[in-house]
Amino acid sequence: MVDANTIVAIATANLHKAYNSINSSGGTGYYTSTTPEYWCADFAKWVWAQAGADVSGLTNGVVSFAAYGEVKSTPDIGDAVLFRDPEPYQHVAIVVEIGDGTVTSIGGDQGNGAAPTGTQVTTDGPFPAAPGWNSWMGMQLLDYVSPRGLVGAPSQSPPSSSLAPAAVVTPDAQAYVFWLGTGGALWQAFGPGDGALQGPFRLGYSLGSAPTVDVDSHNRTFVYWKGTDANLWGTYWNNGSWQEPHNWGFGPLG
Repeated sequence: MVDANTIVAIATANLHKAYNSINSSGGTGYYTSTTPEYWCADFAKWVWAQAGADVSGLTNGVVSFAAYGEVKSTPDIGDAVLFRDPEPYQHVAIVVEIGDGTVTSIGGDQGNGAAPTGTQVTTDGPFPAAPGWNSWMGMQLLDYVSPRGLVGAPSQSPPSSSLAPAAVVTPDAQAYVFWLGTGGALWQAFGPGDGALQGPFRLGYSLGSAPTVDVDSHNRTFVYWKGTDANLWGTYWNNGSWQEPHNWGFGPLG
C-alpha cells in the first residue's frame, strides 16, 4: 500500500529543486535526471518510489506511466497526470490537490527556464481536471494513473485554513495575500490593489504556522513562517519566481 498524503509530502519537500539538486532524501537529482535529460518522468517515478509504491515497469519515459496501470479520466490525490505536448504522453506530474472540478499538481522539469537544465520542480494549478486542452498548462490533459495500492486519497482537498491570511500592498499597487492551506502548504493570491485577485496558487513548502508578509525598500515581497522544525523560514519574490525557502534559524520559535 502507498499513502496519498505521503506522496504529496514528498513531492512538496522537493519544490524548487533542479535536475541535479540535493533531493529530500539526501541524494542527487532523480534517477537519471543528472545526465541531464528531460526529467519529469524521473521525478514522478522517484516520488512514487520514495513513498513506497511499486514502480516496476516505469522508466524515464512518460509513456511508461500510460502502460503502468489503468488510465482514467478522474483523478485521485497521488495520481500521475499525463499530458500531450504535442505528441501523446509528453509530460507527467503528481496530483497534490483536488478542488471543485480542478486539480493542482507538482512536477519536475517545469518552470520558465530552458529544459532540462534550467527547469525546476514547481506547482501548477488549480487547472480544470477534465481531460482536454488545458490553457493553464498549454498542453492537452490526457489521463490519470494511480500508483498500485494507493490509499488515503480524499476526493476533495481544497485550499482552506482557519487562520487569518497575511496580506500586503506593494508600492506598485500590487496586492498579495498568503495563507496556510490544507496539509500545511503555503497558498497565494495576487492582483492589483483595486481589482480582482488571481489564484489561488499553491506555493507548497511545509509550514508550522500561518505566514507573515512584508515588503523591503527594494520592493521585494518577503514571506516568513515557523517551519515544522520550529525555526524561522522564509522566501521572497525575485527575478520572476519565488526563491527556494531559507532556514533563518532563530529557533525554536514558540
